[in-house]
Amino acid sequence: MMDVSRDIADFTRRAEVAYGAMCRAKGQIAKFCRDDARFYLERAIEIAKASGNKDMVAQLQLRRGQIMSAFHKQNDRSPSQQQHTGIERWENEGGSIGACPRHSHR
Repeated sequence: MMDVSRDIADFTRRAEVAYGAMCRAKGQIAKFCRDDARFYLERAIEIAKASGNKDMVAQLQLRRGQIMSAFHKQNDRSPSQQQHTGIERWENEGGSIGACPRHSHR
């Protein structure tokens, strides 16, 4: 039997960790972190829906929207800032993939 509250809390915590990493990251790394946060919140939403907890579903959907909005604000750049490619872009983005929980090298 699944402990619904614990599972929702676990996925929500993971989403918040990914969100924190997203806020510190740039470019593609931030996108990976955003995707992680969305993935974890969607799992929590699925569990809340299955348990019939409509209030929790609404809260989680709101949080997902807030995180997506924060990502879009963070990554709203002028065209001149989007011209970096290759090594220069990689270096500007921190040069490491290990910033996000699900995308770290093992």
